[in-house]
Amino acid sequence: MISKFFFKPIVYSGLLIILLNSCRKDDKFTPINMNDLNPDVPYNANTELDQWLKANLLDVYNSEVIYRYSRYHHEYDRNITPIDVDRVQPFMETVIGGFANPYVSVAGMPFMKVNMPKQWVLYGSSSYSSTTVYWGSAVGGVRVNIFDLNNFSKSNTSLVRDRLGTIHHEFTHILNQRVIIPAEFREISKSEYTGDWQNMTDAQAQNLGFMRAYSAQNPMEDFADMVKYPVVWGPSWFENLIRTRTSAAGAAALRAKEQSVLQYFNSGLQIDFRELQKKVQLYLKDTIKDPEVTFPYWINQGLYRTVTIAPDDQMYQDYGSSDVFNTVYNNMKTYMAGLGRTLLNMQLRFNTPNSLTVRLNYLSGTSAFAADYDFAFATNANTGITTFTKVAQSGTTGSYSNAQIFVSGFETTIQAYLTSGTFIADWIPLSAPASVYAKIAGFTKSGEPGNYFYGTLGQTL
Repeated sequence: MISKFFFKPIVYSGLLIILLNSCRKDDKFTPINMNDLNPDVPYNANTELDQWLKANLLDVYNSEVIYRYSRYHHEYDRNITPIDVDRVQPFMETVIGGFANPYVSVAGMPFMKVNMPKQWVLYGSSSYSSTTVYWGSAVGGVRVNIFDLNNFSKSNTSLVRDRLGTIHHEFTHILNQRVIIPAEFREISKSEYTGDWQNMTDAQAQNLGFMRAYSAQNPMEDFADMVKYPVVWGPSWFENLIRTRTSAAGAAALRAKEQSVLQYFNSGLQIDFRELQKKVQLYLKDTIKDPEVTFPYWINQGLYRTVTIAPDDQMYQDYGSSDVFNTVYNNMKTYMAGLGRTLLNMQLRFNTPNSLTVRLNYLSGTSAFAADYDFAFATNANTGITTFTKVAQSGTTGSYSNAQIFVSGFETTIQAYLTSGTFIADWIPLSAPASVYAKIAGFTKSGEPGNYFYGTLGQTL
């Protein structure tokens, strides 16, 4: 027994020596620089991207961008992937253009230096709980986490809108820690907030006066969405929501919430909410080229049914007008005056996205009448390029009969003007105050910036 006790260690030691020698003999190990294993995420290098982030965010706003993955910054129970480094700068350019710059322009740089999130943490995938997909979160009033960025592209206008919406939503939470949500806002839908919002559809929520089901969980999310959607999706989207997707009670609640948000920004924060809205909309329209925030898009969607042009109104003294169009209009006005009628205004009436009626509203004595002229109409939602083509009249009585009285003058003035070439449809004039943005619009002759006409928008014929 004793001999066996000593004998076994000797045998095993021999085997160990043989194995160790074998490893040394066959190993072809080559030293590796560990930094080279992940060249897209250099942890210890001042890259060109890092320099750009420092120059445009850290130095300007004392705002740090964290794109190298850290589990510390997100919920411990989530599995989230890092962001593709190539997505970082395009996304942060969008943050600057569609969020920081608009706020700076309306609230001033000191406001943004104080309130700009001090950390932006970027992730590649979404953050999933058991029931919800999260695109962003605000933490402690100083940090914003943004998820699902590995598919981000400035050319994907819908995705840009979604991510900008997330940013404005989360920033509103930060502002609400500085200035609390108005008490009256909390009361508007007090009886409708529910912990069961995840089982509610967006359509059901909108009928109750919310932007979406997510808004219905509490006043804080409701308020943040009441900033997010009107600012990023725009005033036309908001009007279309109220017109087509809510009940009367829901529409009333949304109107009341809109007024509360305006009061919060204008009085509580000293920020012109409409000006902020306009700046973001112009960024999306002119820089991102998002067709869904344009006048042509909403004509094609059937939201706007009329444009009323009345060059004698004060609006044209305040915001300017085109001498070229005024000459055409006044020639028609003079022609009608020669026949004993007084031209009051001209109205484009969009019967369908492809047809319209040009209506001349006038007085004969003290009685009001209308004369109608039919046109084919086409406007490209992406470019705004618009054509007017005269077509056969669709009636012979009433306003069509009245049209015959002035047909000679109409053909040589307004008809000749509208059919003389292509126009560009847009929210004009841009010099008008933000309070009327998306409430007035019109058409500029292609290649002739001084040749245009515009008017007040209406949603019903």
